[in-house]
Amino acid sequence: MMASDMKCGSPVIAPLRAAAGLGAVVALAALCCDGTACYAQAETAIRFPTLSSQLPADIPGGAGNATITDAAVFAWQEFIALNWPAAKQTGVAGSQTRGVPDNSKRFGDDSSGANQANQPVVWETYRSKVETFPGVGDPPGYVNDPTKDYGFDVGPAYVYGTRSTTSPPNGPPLQNNPGGSPLNVPPCQNPAQSAVATPAYVNLDEITQIGLDSMLAGVLPSSIKKPTAQNANAQPQLIRFLAKGNRTFYDYVAANTFWYQGAAFVTAKSNFNTAAVNNQYPPPQPTIALPAGTVLVKAAWRQLAPSENASSFHTKTVRFYDEGAGTQTACYREQTWALIALHIIQKTPTAPNFIFATFEYTSNILNQNGTPVENNNGAEVKAPPGDAMNPRLNYFDVNNKYYSPDQPKGVPAQPPAPTPPSGATLPLVQVTGAYCKPESSLYFQDLDLNGDPVPPANSGVCVKKRYFAIPPQIQQVNAAAHAALSSYGAPPIWQNYKLVNVQWQPFDISDIDTSGKNSSRLSSTFSLANSVVETDNTLQQFFGGLFYYPNANNGLFFKSAFEIDPNTSKSTGPAFNIYGPPGGQVPPNQFTRTNMGGCMGCHGRAQRGGTDFSFTLSGGPVAQPEFAVPTTAVQATAPAARGFPVGFDKSRLEKLHAALAGR
Repeated sequence: MMASDMKCGSPVIAPLRAAAGLGAVVALAALCCDGTACYAQAETAIRFPTLSSQLPADIPGGAGNATITDAAVFAWQEFIALNWPAAKQTGVAGSQTRGVPDNSKRFGDDSSGANQANQPVVWETYRSKVETFPGVGDPPGYVNDPTKDYGFDVGPAYVYGTRSTTSPPNGPPLQNNPGGSPLNVPPCQNPAQSAVATPAYVNLDEITQIGLDSMLAGVLPSSIKKPTAQNANAQPQLIRFLAKGNRTFYDYVAANTFWYQGAAFVTAKSNFNTAAVNNQYPPPQPTIALPAGTVLVKAAWRQLAPSENASSFHTKTVRFYDEGAGTQTACYREQTWALIALHIIQKTPTAPNFIFATFEYTSNILNQNGTPVENNNGAEVKAPPGDAMNPRLNYFDVNNKYYSPDQPKGVPAQPPAPTPPSGATLPLVQVTGAYCKPESSLYFQDLDLNGDPVPPANSGVCVKKRYFAIPPQIQQVNAAAHAALSSYGAPPIWQNYKLVNVQWQPFDISDIDTSGKNSSRLSSTFSLANSVVETDNTLQQFFGGLFYYPNANNGLFFKSAFEIDPNTSKSTGPAFNIYGPPGGQVPPNQFTRTNMGGCMGCHGRAQRGGTDFSFTLSGGPVAQPEFAVPTTAVQATAPAARGFPVGFDKSRLEKLHAALAGR
């Protein structure tokens, strides 16, 4: 029997005998808590399907009829299928090898054996964003032939560069194709990285959380004293990221020549954005509408600490980028690193707003002494008291409302709720104390508009626990999945990954059930966030939109439940992020608009911006890989007085921020 501790009770998670065709069956009964209340959780059997390499196409019965348990089982089926060993890669267009499982292998066979670090799993062979949106030219291997999937199966190649534009008499600049020369990204030196003929499938070319903050792991050393080619890293604590898309996504982009932002892209994007802004349904055609079966992934990786055992992690060869000595340009390194987070979003026939699932390594969140805050199923076992962040962060919106995990819908910022400092410009994320010294903890450093870290070096905001604990229903499915993996004989490393939560249907912030009785409307589901992918206050509790306030708080970005005029920083009405067809009391010529939270709400701003929930489409061609920037204290000068630092893809970040603002 397995047991796990939870708030307001200690549920017993008991394996039951599996039925035919089922991987494992478990039951749970407990008194459980979510948000601000505790409630009785009835005993429920989880019948986990047999492990399969087949990616599920939809939640059985449809997303609209699904429970949180149904959605969580679906998410785990995705995770297992996408982490199945990939087919042998040929690098030949039309070979149907990238993004395809090797059905002659069992789940976990990539975790051992000769050359283990270079045996990719299915999702790792998806195209990196720069393979679909090259800085210049066509996508690597592109052939104008849909029967060969436009060259999707050609081996990885990462082509960066600044694409030229042409300005028409009226309208925005249009990107050209091929549009310029590729950026040279050589191997790093001192110590020397050997040149690599075929790059690693895992291409970590992002170093921030959409330009809002840098995420760091205190368990790692702040510097490498005697670097070798195997461990050299300009910022060892820095967590790095990637984004990838599957064959369906790439085929759609390639078929419509959307890999660069020319006239076809700009027209389709503008048609939906204009209709959404004016609330006029339906939008004129053409628009960008990704097909069902589109899968996008985002992953976080880091080096292993000297005290950590590689056999506890999913590890692969990765490519990451540092600054070439004295060049202010990128160079690459390839090393074996560990997967610590994986986002999976899939558009299904019954989920046009995508299904968002996020997984983490079990011991991401550590106390300062290095002990895990949660167990493998997600129950808090060593969670410290008090706020989730050190220092505590208070958020006040432009309407003088205070939002927190205890007040997910917001309350007036007046006693007994916290109140903003007298004379403060709103919105405001108030830092209530000194920045922490992380020791073993995760911590983040917020960035200003120019990418300079706000806290002093080697300090920041420490993550003590999640804003919203993993709900008991998700813990139960994690236990069932782990039992199924164990029964199957999968390598033990997969017991160390857990589902944090899943969003399968949108609902408005006003519909959050703070009692926890409606498990389809939990505050933890509304504010779905990953502890290493969406970590700061803006992303841990996202809602509405994200806006740049030039007149507030040194020009930082803030979320808001209101649309903001960028010229005046004044609100112009409610901010929505999900735009669906009319229904119910909504007139037939208007959208059904929702202020959703978390990952779905965040990506919904890309939908409003005209790119159908896809930030990779919003960002477009990738000018350069992001590379480590030394974390030094900033000068107390206006943002306009500082140049944008090297190491960041400025043009792409500006497009992402415009998408978050709904433009």
